[in-house]
Amino acid sequence: GSTATVKISTATNVVPGTYLITVKGQALLSSATASAYLTVVPRTFDDFPISGTPDRALTPGSAPAAIDLALTNPFGSPMTVTGLGVDVTGTDKAGCTVDSYAVDAYDGPLPLVVPAGSTRTLSSLGVPRAQWPAVRMLNLPTNQDACKGAGVQLAYSGAGNGA
Repeated sequence: GSTATVKISTATNVVPGTYLITVKGQALLSSATASAYLTVVPRTFDDFPISGTPDRALTPGSAPAAIDLALTNPFGSPMTVTGLGVDVTGTDKAGCTVDSYAVDAYDGPLPLVVPAGSTRTLSSLGVPRAQWPAVRMLNLPTNQDACKGAGVQLAYSGAGNGA
C-alpha cells in the first residue's frame, strides 16, 4: 500500500538506446518488483555555430568559391553533425540581387563528429575540397555590373545530435 519514487539520471556520455530498469522493493514480510524501460534519445543540436568564407572572388561564370565551413560544438559532449546547408541571403551592393548567385550543396560524408567544446573545419575533418559547399556567380544574359566587387551574405544551417 505504500509508494516510492525513483529518480533516474544518466551520464552525459550514455549511449542512446532503450534500457530495461528493474526495481525491487522489500519490506519485513513482503517484496515487490517493478520493471520499466528507459529510452535515451540523442540530444538535438539545432543551433550550433557555423561559419565560413568563400575562398575566391566571384565573377560571372567563374569557378565556384568553396567554403571550408567551421563547425563549433559548444556542448559538453561530442556532437554528430547530420546535415549542413548554405544559402545566399543578400549582397552589400544595391541592384545586385541573390538571383545572380547559386550554391552548390555540401556533398561530403555524414555524419561528422565534432569533439566537445571545440571547432573543426571541414578540411580538418578530412573532407576533400571538392565536397565542400560552394557559391558561384551565374553568368546571366542581363547586365550584372551592379555586382562588381559585391560581398555576398551567406546563411549557414546544420543539424546535429549528441549524447
